[in-house]
Amino acid sequence: GGDVRTDVGTVARIVATQPMPDGRTYLLTVGTRRIRVVEWLEDDPYPRADVEDWQDREEGGLGDPAAYTRLLAIARRALALAREVGEPAGDATTEFAGDPALGTFQIAALSSLGPIDRQRILATDSAEERCRLLEGMLQEEAELLGFRLQDDIDPGELAPGEPAPGDRDDGDPDDPVDPDDEHP
Repeated sequence: GGDVRTDVGTVARIVATQPMPDGRTYLLTVGTRRIRVVEWLEDDPYPRADVEDWQDREEGGLGDPAAYTRLLAIARRALALAREVGEPAGDATTEFAGDPALGTFQIAALSSLGPIDRQRILATDSAEERCRLLEGMLQEEAELLGFRLQDDIDPGELAPGEPAPGDRDDGDPDDPVDPDDEHP
């Protein structure tokens, strides 16, 4: 009850297990290959399906060879910012695969993206499309994390006379003005 099913998934290899005090077991897994559901079967006693391995539609390089290099830089920035604000994310110094087909999956797995975005990445059928999607998602993630870091600045850390983030006067006459602000 209440489960969410998708037509694309991953076959996982169990790397480690750890029993929990409440009787559940913690599993550490690594994905080995991507699969697509051919047909959902009867749920007895659990969800079951006939599946097939699913490869990318093209074998080969990216249309823009620099796309993966750009993605790696954005991914490292987003990972570093996520760790700095305390979000769960992989290490920004991780060595990703040189092959974009594998590297894009590694980046998605280590990022602080949510499960819906990760599923969206998994469901793309080419490394080129994953690069494009991840670049946009991680660029936005990095911007949001950067804003969170700005908001976390202690006013005592600012240089004398420097306004706190969000306190800068942008010159818009319709913005409310604090009577204690000094304006020329």
